[in-house]
Amino acid sequence: MRTEHQPVRARTPTRPTVYALPPSGLLTITAWRHAIVTPSCDLATCTYLERFWLGILGPTATWLARYLSRVITDANCRPDPPVALSIDWHELSARLGVSAQPLHDSVLARAFNRLIMFNFATTLGQVGVPCLAVRTTAPRVPDRLLSRLHPVLREEHNRWSSHRVTGGPGCSCPLPH
Repeated sequence: MRTEHQPVRARTPTRPTVYALPPSGLLTITAWRHAIVTPSCDLATCTYLERFWLGILGPTATWLARYLSRVITDANCRPDPPVALSIDWHELSARLGVSAQPLHDSVLARAFNRLIMFNFATTLGQVGVPCLAVRTTAPRVPDRLLSRLHPVLREEHNRWSSHRVTGGPGCSCPLPH
């Protein structure tokens, strides 16, 4: 039996890339301040995030949102304007337990892209310095995504929304924007 070797081809990306990890290894993050502020809980301890966003964001992006929120909140203590922080994404990936490969399709890069895709982070247009503004509170799950949730979760979300159920100290269902 004779086998032929196929040439190795570069893997084509299967997901849209909005954000690529900076080759320097340093990432600048800051708190994302919205003009419209809705009462919600801190992402670092938010039950709403865990209950309704986890299945949408995925576990790595959820942990990343929690971690970045904690780092930003600890460093800022709510100053205006928010302080920008530099973090090493190699260290960040080690803290989250994911690969530190500088690829556009790495686990950490995909997690950042999911945060951007679902409005938990946004890129800032600073020249020469890649910077991300990251939410420190959970946004409400949009109606277009609520319709995709399991019926049990949709019903639970309706209860949280209608009765302003809390999931802990200061944690409630965010108001729609």
